[in-house]
Amino acid sequence: MAATTEEAIARRVAAPFVRLVLWSLRARGDPDAGRLGAWVETFRALTQLLTLKFGALDAATEARLAAAPAEALEAWAVRVLTAERLADVFA
Repeated sequence: MAATTEEAIARRVAAPFVRLVLWSLRARGDPDAGRLGAWVETFRALTQLLTLKFGALDAATEARLAAAPAEALEAWAVRVLTAERLADVFA
């Protein structure tokens, strides 16, 4: 299932906003800026991998990814390489 037009627009709008927030945090010398930037990049890469392998992600999966700590995202990114089903990634 392909992303709807609204979802595609939301992603294009959100990306610059995330970059702006990261830039602002870095400009203020916020120590969390690096961790947040790393989380965003891991989230983005994992979302792309999952979508390429399993097709469009449902809202529940996107919410699970968005709520996950960096360690979980990194573990799932490794599992996606050998998973046969989306559920296997999160097992």
